[in-house]
Amino acid sequence: MLDNEARDGDDAPQIGYNELLFFDFECRVVQNEAGDEWVFEGDNTRNKFCEWLFTKEHANCIVLAHNFQGYDDKQSLLVLKWLSYKAEKEDLYIQHARNAGEKRVGNYLLDGYHEETNTAYEINGMFEMLCSVNPVSGKTMQDLHQATMEKISYLKDHGFGVIEVWECDIRKELEQDEDLKTSFDNYDLVDPLEPRDAFFGGRTNCSTNVKMVRK
Repeated sequence: MLDNEARDGDDAPQIGYNELLFFDFECRVVQNEAGDEWVFEGDNTRNKFCEWLFTKEHANCIVLAHNFQGYDDKQSLLVLKWLSYKAEKEDLYIQHARNAGEKRVGNYLLDGYHEETNTAYEINGMFEMLCSVNPVSGKTMQDLHQATMEKISYLKDHGFGVIEVWECDIRKELEQDEDLKTSFDNYDLVDPLEPRDAFFGGRTNCSTNVKMVRK
């Protein structure tokens, strides 16, 4: 999917992007599968993307509605709760998906970032079965683990302090730390609007506005 990434004069991607794209019109971003490049961005994203998509050469492109915060990549609720707790407990401003957006460093997006100390926060998932294959990316867990390690190494080589936390450690801490558990339980997350909710329910839906009842 990442082959032939050159763009023409209108910044439209070439035919190399013919497999999987994620869009978020609310954030005016279209992102590729790897999450390391914005294919379209800006106020005219929807029009440019639709003009590109509805052509014969791109007929096989799979498009998924996706409210990544890139805004992004869509962070897990566990990550957002932990970053919020860390920021409040240590009186820090940690940039993440639900405030200023994930900070981009090279081709990477950071889970969290503290500008004053140039510190990156990375919350890593578990790679228990390294030979298994991720059904979305088609990559083995070993590949994903290696990519994670390369990201951490890249950040350190470029002068970032890196705080790594593993999801399993957060879950263990939740069982032992009442203060952390209370913070997680009281975390109020407001998700970005999902355009499809207008058709299938959600905060934007209004299936019945006025209902008349006859006696």
